[in-house]
Amino acid sequence: MRNCLVLFFFLFSLHTAQGHGLPVDSVYNALKKEGYTDHQIALKLLDSTEAYYYAKPYLALEYALKAEDIFYQKKDKRHAAVAYSYIGYIYHNLDLRKAALDYYTKAFKLFRETGYDAMKAWNFVNIGNVYYDEELFDMAKLYYDKALVLFEKHHLLHGISVVMLNYGLIKQSQNEPDSALYFYNRSLEYRKKDGYKFGIAHILTYIGNIKNEMGDFAAAINVINSSNDLIRESGEKQHVIHRQLSVNFVSLSRNYVSMKKYPEALLSADSALHYALNLSDTNRIIGALTLKAEIWDATGAINKAINAYQEAKTLSYLSNKHEKTAAIYLNLAKIFIKQGKSDEALDYINAHIALQEVIAKDRNVQKLLELRIAFETFTRDAEILLLKTKNTQNRRIIALILLSGFMLLFFLSYYFYFRIKRTKRAHQIIEALFDGYLIHKNGIITDTNKAFLKFTAYKKEDVLKKSIYDFIPQEMHQTIRKDINDNGKNAFYRTKLRIKSGSFADVDIEALTISFMGKKMRVIAVKDIREEVYNTRQVALFKTIIEQNYDTIIITDAQGNVEYVNPSFTKMTGYNYQETVGKKLEFLSEGPHNDTLYSSLWTTLKSGQVWQGQLKNKAKSGKIFWEQATITPIKENNQIIKFAAVKKDITERVLMEQRQIIFIEQLSKIFDKIDAFVFVIDLASQEILFNNEAAKKEFSINKNADYKKTIFQDDHSGFVPLPKELIDEDDNMYQRSIRKEVFIKRLGSWYDFVFQLIKWTGDKKAILLVAYNVSMHKKHIDELNELNATKDKFFSIIAHDLKNPFHSILGFTEILLSNIDLNETEKVKQILTHIKEVVHNTNELLENLLEWARSQTGAIQPNPKNFKLQDAAALIIKIFEKQASTKKIVIKKDIPQDLIVFSDEQIFNLVLRNLISNAIKFSNIGGVVTVSAIQRDDDVMLSVQDNGLGIPEEIRESLFKIDAKFSAKGTMGEKGTGLGLILCRELVEKNKGYIFADSVFGKGSKFSFTMQPQQENEEMA
Repeated sequence: MRNCLVLFFFLFSLHTAQGHGLPVDSVYNALKKEGYTDHQIALKLLDSTEAYYYAKPYLALEYALKAEDIFYQKKDKRHAAVAYSYIGYIYHNLDLRKAALDYYTKAFKLFRETGYDAMKAWNFVNIGNVYYDEELFDMAKLYYDKALVLFEKHHLLHGISVVMLNYGLIKQSQNEPDSALYFYNRSLEYRKKDGYKFGIAHILTYIGNIKNEMGDFAAAINVINSSNDLIRESGEKQHVIHRQLSVNFVSLSRNYVSMKKYPEALLSADSALHYALNLSDTNRIIGALTLKAEIWDATGAINKAINAYQEAKTLSYLSNKHEKTAAIYLNLAKIFIKQGKSDEALDYINAHIALQEVIAKDRNVQKLLELRIAFETFTRDAEILLLKTKNTQNRRIIALILLSGFMLLFFLSYYFYFRIKRTKRAHQIIEALFDGYLIHKNGIITDTNKAFLKFTAYKKEDVLKKSIYDFIPQEMHQTIRKDINDNGKNAFYRTKLRIKSGSFADVDIEALTISFMGKKMRVIAVKDIREEVYNTRQVALFKTIIEQNYDTIIITDAQGNVEYVNPSFTKMTGYNYQETVGKKLEFLSEGPHNDTLYSSLWTTLKSGQVWQGQLKNKAKSGKIFWEQATITPIKENNQIIKFAAVKKDITERVLMEQRQIIFIEQLSKIFDKIDAFVFVIDLASQEILFNNEAAKKEFSINKNADYKKTIFQDDHSGFVPLPKELIDEDDNMYQRSIRKEVFIKRLGSWYDFVFQLIKWTGDKKAILLVAYNVSMHKKHIDELNELNATKDKFFSIIAHDLKNPFHSILGFTEILLSNIDLNETEKVKQILTHIKEVVHNTNELLENLLEWARSQTGAIQPNPKNFKLQDAAALIIKIFEKQASTKKIVIKKDIPQDLIVFSDEQIFNLVLRNLISNAIKFSNIGGVVTVSAIQRDDDVMLSVQDNGLGIPEEIRESLFKIDAKFSAKGTMGEKGTGLGLILCRELVEKNKGYIFADSVFGKGSKFSFTMQPQQENEEMA
């Protein structure tokens, strides 16, 4: 209700005089009366432009155009350029991109003239944004790259952050979410450096959106909530805060919708609408209302959804948002279609179509508007040019001036010919005097030399006529300016110089004045000191690292006398530098048991090799401590001149290992008394650290074996990897365990594995694996499941599959009796045909049921003999020829003449009959059924293939299972018993073979079973 009231007042305001914004002439006259100058008024108009960017863009445009006009008249190029940028920004927001690009380009030209690098960079960003909206991403990136060079030059972290953000937007638009997230995080890093909370929040919103796109909805919600907290703390202007919160709550709502958390989604959409109403932002209000409607539609609150769409439609229509209105019309039509209200749906579809025509016309008007703006810009530039040339009388005067200039140039060329020769000689002298140089006049470079160009990688045309300020950091500009103004005094300073790559190089600069041909020239001599500065920094860096290093660092001379110890040495031993220098490190030794160790240590070091090991030493306080030491010989001219030692205090680790060794010994005694198989496996190397006696006997494995190459390497089941959660070192795994059931073929047993992450000796991460042999248990469960399924199948057949046919026969009999006196011969024949079909199907079912029952009770005992496969198959095929002909199906045979199998012939006949019957049943009219056989290494495989209906993948796995009966009608409505394939499987397995199926749904099926090949010394059937 509150939203409706607020929305009413908002709609009312659309027809008033654009809120408190006054026409530009009224503002100008009012400020003029208050005594403001034109320049001051223009600055105030720019402030108003920024305030009305979004709420009243056309009013903001009037203010910006008026301000630009004033600045132009006052020849204030810098502020005129700012006004051009504002105009471009407004046109961009109004989707007049061509006009926006024109004004951004004009702004850039003025900023270039005024040397205002920061604004040049922002203009590059604005131009890139236009190309981004046009989806010309390569062009957009080109301008973002230009902006980045300028932002880095002046260390503008905000600008760098924005460029990184835009790179991310490009990657997101190109459907590269991982790359987009990388650049968003880079942007966030730069933003955090300047601590601007609102900017950080803005970037977090994009990170939240990309997380949503990647399907990580919970993370997206957390990030956007963090963004909201920062926005509220930022202290920005209220309208800025509300605008960003409105955007964020829309994102939150869509995340909740993705997670199907509709109450939370609705609350977030309400918040988005609240802030949009506070802003009077039409686009955002329409978006929030539409979002609420979508949520209500998804939750079944159709009337609420219709009301929200109606509100959004009214607002969109009154504010001429035609594309949004058309989309709402379409959504309303969809809702009315769901409700079965076809008339209302048709009305909205017609309205949608009509509005699309209006949108097409609007686009043409927009193109005309862009052309008009371009024409006005061209006209204005032409007027300026005309003013500059208004004193020119006619072309003949211009021609006369040009001719005079040409003659003057001809006579002066002799003079400059000799001057150039002398100048060339001067250049050769300067080239010899300096590493690199720049000659400038009032800061504008007039010449340079090869050494400078080689050092900086510039070409000469990149340097000439450029300002020296383009190559010197901002903080040095004042110094250079003072040098230029000091009338040629010599100066020396150390600074940085921008080189071709865009980075800065360390240089020494000497500015001096030399005389040549009676004129003074100002020369800047440049010396590359990058290597010197690098070496100085490295020394300082290494010193800092050594002084602040937590580990002990010691340097001795070639005889082992201490020359240097860092503060960590004093902290560990209690001895300071004065107490230690000049001594040998053996003074720390805990006792005589270290004598042999030190002897070995010095033997290794004096041979030029690195020594590593553990030392047990005594501190000044008498406390015993352990060190892990690495001592390295330092050589000069292949001679050892010093030794450097790095030592780490490992006292706690050594004591822990000692305690753990005692614990493991006790644990081993306990584990050896239980029946379970126990392993401890190193998480990093996957080496077996421990196994109990039961495990050794069961798996024939000793300690230190490789887990990957032992019990779990199997040619059937393959390597069973450690659980991924453990490999990823998820600390939560310390609180829970993972179970796996695995069959190990070489042992022929099933095992139940329990994995648990633990800490082993030396705080080492390891996996405790406890295994149990569950083969017998699993066998009993499988047998029980099979018995239950058999029982269920039997009762299902009795209750349904046998009962229904008799009902059919009774029904048909009653109809037959009631019609027998009516002499309706055809009808009686039809009824008798149905009865025959039911009796036939029931008989087939009973036969299969009896055969299946015999197989279950063990009554079927195979009696295999050698027989010719082709002859046996031919008899079965002959039985089905008539049945196949009714569907015009051809049965083909592809069985070698001399192929003999060793099988029970009755079982073979029953299986083949079932398979051919099924193939005919599921083949289309005019289909082909192929019976083929091949001799393989250890068996003979016979296949029955058709090109009929095929079997869906979800059914294929359960074809031969007793507990998943599958019965489908054939292509002419033929019914099956559902027992045929199950019976085939059991009989084939009794005959020492196996059966399987291959099928592509819609293209046909192939059923195959195997038999034993011909056996020598066996009779033929």
